[in-house]
Amino acid sequence: MIRTEKKENNIFSGISVSAKTAFIACFAAGLLVHLFAFTNIIPNSDGLSRVYDTQQMTVSGRWFLHYASYLNGFIQAPSLIGLISVFFFSISSALTCEILNIKSRLFSALCGITMVVFPCVSYTYMYMFTASAYSVGVFLAVISVYLCRRYKFGFIAGIIPLALATGTYQAYFSVASSLCVCVLMLDIFSSEKTSGILKKAGKYLLFLFGGISLYYIILKIFLSVKQLKLLSYLGMSSLSLSPKAIFSGIVSVYKQFVLSFFVPNREPGVNAAWVFINILVLSAFIGALTVLIRKNKSKISVSKILILLFLIALFPVCSNVMGILSYATPIMKYAYVLAYVLVMAMCSMSFNGIGFTLLSPVSLVTLIFSAVIMLSAQTDNTIYTASATAMRATQTFASNLVSRVESLDGYKSDMEVVIIGVFPNDTYYNENIGFDYIEHYSADPSSAILRNKHIYYYLNDWLNVPWSMPEEQTLITVSESDEFKKMPLYPSSGSVKLIDGRVVVRLSEEYTPLEQYEIDYENRH
Repeated sequence: MIRTEKKENNIFSGISVSAKTAFIACFAAGLLVHLFAFTNIIPNSDGLSRVYDTQQMTVSGRWFLHYASYLNGFIQAPSLIGLISVFFFSISSALTCEILNIKSRLFSALCGITMVVFPCVSYTYMYMFTASAYSVGVFLAVISVYLCRRYKFGFIAGIIPLALATGTYQAYFSVASSLCVCVLMLDIFSSEKTSGILKKAGKYLLFLFGGISLYYIILKIFLSVKQLKLLSYLGMSSLSLSPKAIFSGIVSVYKQFVLSFFVPNREPGVNAAWVFINILVLSAFIGALTVLIRKNKSKISVSKILILLFLIALFPVCSNVMGILSYATPIMKYAYVLAYVLVMAMCSMSFNGIGFTLLSPVSLVTLIFSAVIMLSAQTDNTIYTASATAMRATQTFASNLVSRVESLDGYKSDMEVVIIGVFPNDTYYNENIGFDYIEHYSADPSSAILRNKHIYYYLNDWLNVPWSMPEEQTLITVSESDEFKKMPLYPSSGSVKLIDGRVVVRLSEEYTPLEQYEIDYENRH
């Protein structure tokens, strides 16, 4: 039999057993699975300049990120950030079990573990400098829905944490919106009438609209007070609300959803094994849904079935709202984990009271989600291993580059060093096929240096080499000179040369100028 919660008389008696189970399972799994990330420093290209960063990201619409980052003192400290983030993920998993009324200890534990080992989390830890704040964002999104669901006028109170969650990272609005859809799906199987379901849907719509409106109002205030404008990055400063643009964005969201779950090797972290497991999860969803409909056929009308079908179709959009604006990166898709959590909640409802025997539905579903967890742990640590490999390659490359410059005849320590180009991937690259399916610019197995500026970030903040990055115009002028164009590419002889009293290093054929959003970013405050 599936063990359900029992009442306890102690200091924690106000917390359900399922919530406690989810918290403990999530906390333990988070520390174990992500241990490598918490005991090593493996920053990606963005993290190279964030050893210490106050996270002033109002220009990216993340006006609350600075305040959420106070928890780790703006220092990129993996162990501290790991402890903080796993704690908030654990609270979020406990609240999610409460919101979705998951009473089974088994499924509560599976839910807690899945929410912290889901591969989007490991991609988030590639941005370790901001991971603690992002875990707070997830927590704020979840608690906003908890308030909305639990209390009569909780949707008003929930607007505030939802705005804060969105102000931490806009992608976490999707956590709240998709969680609302999950709640409504499960409510279909209650004795509540269709009118009651629609009334709840209206309340959730008001809640979501209020949260995003408050976020936008506060954003405008921050931009005005700081005299800033939004970056053009990912189209944030020029969001088109035309019907054509919205339709195109929604089509893109459905495409991203299908590619992320059911097409191998098209999205980072998705291989054939993941597709196979996801098909099994889909089968479990269909099975649990069928059982629930049969068990509650007296409570389910045609109108409820239509609402259910609409909510199922709506889930991909709600779980990736940012995908309407631009093609979402892995860390922007954390809400996808709720697809797994929804299936667990439905299985908890449909198989309640069924014995745990060898071939029982509970056993089969447990096996499926154990595979999800195992595959997640594998993916997480493949990402960490690949990124650690990239950091070693970056250190070797940068160290050799410094040696080449310092051994140059006529070199003086006060000379300007102009490096043109990026890590020479055509000369140095990683051929390990085990890293192929997780590769993304946030977890590149070859190098942490993706742009010209990243070389200087790495030299300055990780090797303590005080070569200042030249002015943009200097980089452009040098790269356009005839003498530079005659130089061979690094590491060939003559690729490091003294020209007009400065050291010039040619890594690439030409210099790629900074984009406007990069210039604006450097001037953020």
